[in-house]
Amino acid sequence: MSQVIFEKKLARWAANNNIKRNAITSLLHILKENRYPDLPCDSRTLLKTPRQVVIQDMPPGKYIYIGLKMYLENICSSLKVIPKCLELDLNIDGAPIFHNSFENGCIWPILGRIKNLNSSVFAIAIYGLSCCPKCHIVGKRIENRSAFPSHIAQLRTNEEFRDKVDEEFHHGICEFEKIEELDMINNFPIDYMHACLHGIMKKLFGFVVWFWNKKEAII
Repeated sequence: MSQVIFEKKLARWAANNNIKRNAITSLLHILKENRYPDLPCDSRTLLKTPRQVVIQDMPPGKYIYIGLKMYLENICSSLKVIPKCLELDLNIDGAPIFHNSFENGCIWPILGRIKNLNSSVFAIAIYGLSCCPKCHIVGKRIENRSAFPSHIAQLRTNEEFRDKVDEEFHHGICEFEKIEELDMINNFPIDYMHACLHGIMKKLFGFVVWFWNKKEAII
């Protein structure tokens, strides 16, 4: 096996199995000392990790597109038979840059995986802000928390999304709009774990614990 082919297979193995970068670098050093002296010394070189990224201004935040094509090509290159249809799962969830503080900045990673191939999760893009994708409610910050004070709001529709009726909600053309059969509102479910279990239920249990402790103190 030539070193070029071995290097490609090694990179594919590392990406498909979600191997940590420091472990890949350590393995490269071992291989270089024994049989493959021309292998790169660092995992970033092996995986062709971009050293510079293009950051697009997309008010009120910034947008970084990492890519989808390279992941699909990398996953499919290791298959003997490629399915006619690839089922792409997407997930978007906010995370504070600093611990427990959305006020000091947050990012919204756009993650994906190939469901029918049981692939590892990969990052497609990263953005800096979001709004409710299902209705026109306007949120606000209350005591360092995102809150939606009203439960009555007009629902969004696939037609108005594609027509860009809400100008403040859109910051460009979404690549998924090219799929005519895709409903841009109803085909993207809200994350149940974060919206309900981690959000509402966590606060309800917190209130129950607080009330019980207060009751015990009074008794």
